[in-house]
Amino acid sequence: MINRGKTSRQQLKERCATLKRYMFYPEGTRRAGHADADEPGALKVGGLKNIYESGHAAHIVISVNKERIWNERKGWVSCSTTLYRARHPTPIAPSDHATLESFVAAVEAAWMLTWQRAYELRDAYERRNGRELV
Repeated sequence: MINRGKTSRQQLKERCATLKRYMFYPEGTRRAGHADADEPGALKVGGLKNIYESGHAAHIVISVNKERIWNERKGWVSCSTTLYRARHPTPIAPSDHATLESFVAAVEAAWMLTWQRAYELRDAYERRNGRELV
């Protein structure tokens, strides 16, 4: 678990070295209530730098509607929610990029495409079933 502002990059690196994986939720729950919540937020370089330095590949998976299952801030839980998931077809390997900047650019491009695909899945399903897009 990362505690923003308390967990150092070195601590994160040491924790992840034992498991050989990192998991980030860059879209986070903080955006769920925003007017542009369906748009991808900018990725921050810190976590991607850890991934790049570790040599582990980035696997991008986007899930839509997760904020409709459990909203801790508002204190409610919902059942019967359909999730839509898209994943980027190939992992993005740091070894394919000579610089952190190149790696980050590749991850961001894949992130945007995957995000778009996940929301397209939701929108197509909702339109087919005559549901209002929220």
